[in-house]
Amino acid sequence: MEITKIAARENGRFAIFIEDEYAMSADAETIVLCGLRKGMEITREELYDLRFKADVKRAQAAAMGLLSMRAHARAELCKKLAGKYEQEVCDEALDRLEEAGLIDDEAFARAFAEELVRVKRYGAKRIQNELYKKGVEHAIIKQIVEELEDPSEQLDALIEQKYARHLADPKGVNRTINALARLGYGYEEIRAALGRYLDGLEDEE
Repeated sequence: MEITKIAARENGRFAIFIEDEYAMSADAETIVLCGLRKGMEITREELYDLRFKADVKRAQAAAMGLLSMRAHARAELCKKLAGKYEQEVCDEALDRLEEAGLIDDEAFARAFAEELVRVKRYGAKRIQNELYKKGVEHAIIKQIVEELEDPSEQLDALIEQKYARHLADPKGVNRTINALARLGYGYEEIRAALGRYLDGLEDEE
């Protein structure tokens, strides 16, 4: 097969025609590195390899664009790229970014967990669930959850600031327990925190 035309496109890429039919597009770097030129003979295997390399570069660029907006777990990026690129292409592109240190699921998970504690005031169970939804591996989630600080101080502050006014009757206490459970705190942790709060009220009296 013969490359019969290489034409510049408005988006900065180049359209490659084989036997006068459009075959694919590639960036300038790929064309130069692969030595592509008009009149060059190319096999089907070479064309497949060229398409793969071009797609990997495009997938890398797309992933970099996503990472420039915020940190992502690898699985998140893979899911967002999957609609446009084949799995093999996604894997290769993300492998390269991972090797370059631009994707680090452990660092992402640790920073995300810290944000959930600080901003959302989530407990361990909710943090575990949120990390799972991001596609973080179980072993990393387990490690991050084990690193979380004791939630007692945060629970005490939450009860004091947000739920104290609901604790005058049993229904209010139950609603508070359920609300804190939805935030990801264990029932034993919640009961202990409520006990500390109520003991404090008795001491004030």
